[in-house]
Amino acid sequence: MLNGKVLSNPNKSDICKMNHAQSNNIICPVITLNEFRKRLNDTGATELLILVDENTRKYCLPVLFKLFPELNEAAVFELPSGEINKTLQYCESVWQFMSARQFSRKTVVINLGGGVLCDMGGLIAALYKRGVVFYNIPTTLLAMVDAALGGKVAVDLMPFKNQIGLFQSAEALVLHPEFLLTLPKDELISGWAEMLKHALISDDAYWLNLIAQNPENIQISLIEKSIAVKANIVKSDPMEQNVRKLLNFGHTVGHAIESYYLTSDSPIKHGHAVALGMLVEAQISHDLGLLSHYELAAIGTNITKLYAFPSDLCEHIKALFELMLNDKKNSGGQVKMVLIEKIGKAVFDQNVNFVVFQKALKLVTEKQAS
Repeated sequence: MLNGKVLSNPNKSDICKMNHAQSNNIICPVITLNEFRKRLNDTGATELLILVDENTRKYCLPVLFKLFPELNEAAVFELPSGEINKTLQYCESVWQFMSARQFSRKTVVINLGGGVLCDMGGLIAALYKRGVVFYNIPTTLLAMVDAALGGKVAVDLMPFKNQIGLFQSAEALVLHPEFLLTLPKDELISGWAEMLKHALISDDAYWLNLIAQNPENIQISLIEKSIAVKANIVKSDPMEQNVRKLLNFGHTVGHAIESYYLTSDSPIKHGHAVALGMLVEAQISHDLGLLSHYELAAIGTNITKLYAFPSDLCEHIKALFELMLNDKKNSGGQVKMVLIEKIGKAVFDQNVNFVVFQKALKLVTEKQAS
């Protein structure tokens, strides 16, 4: 559960003071419930649409209605949860609904959900009538520290993740940490992986702080720290031309793992897949002479205690690499990865061939089996 003392007054968060005007409309501000209420009253919206999935409709929508009675008259559209449903087909169903109700360009869309819903809802809003305002109210840890922030919206082109999308920011991220109380343990662990990533690419002190914590008892200050890490990186490179690529550490391999197992009997959550991707990419960093053996061991120890490896992963090396070849960060037919030189410092646009990937994946898998 959450740290009750910190949670008792989340409105004091310094991160909520971020200036939207400084963000070039790529980094959305993180705002409090009171600020959201003021914006709703001032917006002049003629229509309100709340997007939910079956879980947030049950557990989070009643909370939102209680906090904001004025939203009780808003239209609600339920999308199915899960990465496998993050497709244009479901976007079209929402656009048909909005058109049938004659929703105008003054519509405000509120995305109440996790990373899948924030990604898809953002794309829905960004494309409807060439763009309407949308707010993200993330209800999972992963969405709070990653998907709901940063100005990227997308859907998948199966089996490839986030192939259809835009750089487009929400009007704001409404941070309400109490929603984390509705989550099962595995959802908290999934989001924790993105926080570990933020530490590994930018801040060794933050890494030491995180690995000393229990991800089931998350302090709001740590969530704010991860939001700040991502916000600062995106603000310096909103269109992902250089330093923003660092946020993809663990994602080249992780997205391939997530995509491969998506339609299996044992799909792997995004954060879990990213954690496994970080293990492999850390091993590659070591194999290429960038990362010390000591720090590789520290990363391995702290990730493997939370994230299990599929026993059959090495049976699919060629299929995984084929998926990696379609990663949107690649160029010139080369797989480009983010690698780390040490905990707290990463480098991007590193070419990794099949032989290097194969060796690293086998080494990591053998370590898990021993």
